[in-house]
This record gives sequence, C-alpha cells and structure tokens, in this order.
Amino acid sequence: GELSRRFKQLEADNGRRRDVPKFSARTLDLDILTYGDRVGVVDGVELPRGEILKNAFVLQPLADIAPEALHPVTGQSYRELWRDYRSDQKLWPVAFTWQGRQISVIAD
Repeated sequence: GELSRRFKQLEADNGRRRDVPKFSARTLDLDILTYGDRVGVVDGVELPRGEILKNAFVLQPLADIAPEALHPVTGQSYRELWRDYRSDQKLWPVAFTWQGRQISVIAD
C-alpha cells in the first residue's frame, strides 16, 4: 500500500491528472504488477495485476525483463505466457533515453 501511494505521488509530481476520463493520455503511469508470489488484494493493491494476462503492452516488456519469473497464479513463466499470447493488440517500438542512455531505438 505504501509503495502504491508513493507511485501515485510520483505520478502527480510528474503532471498526472486524475480529473480526466479514465483512459486519457498521461504523463506517467506506474503500476505494481507483482510482489513475490503474493496473490489477492494486499493493502488495497491487486496482486498480480490482471493486466499482465490481458494487455500485450504489459506482458511483452515483463517477458523481456523477467522471462523466467513465474506468474503466481498460472505458474507459467512470463516468456511462456508471451509465447502463447493470442490477441490482435499491436505493439510498436518507441525511442527511449533514460539517464542519458539510449534504452531503445527505432530502426529505419
């Protein structure tokens, strides 16, 4: 719960507005996806977050950074979940630089 409150404050500090429609553009969106093997609502936070299994833009990066980690409900690795993911959701790369280091590049 404390981490979630800190995330909300970071979002606010970076211009996130909560007085707009739910799926409006945002400057920053931080979510707690998992916390160890905890399952259920823990201190007001849903764990693991349901979007992991629903949204390509959540699952694919999770599979990239933690491919062997296991989803605490399905027991499958994030690599396996991404491999088996079926949806028509489209993903595209964006150029991203963080702390002066280029994290991703858009190929020409």
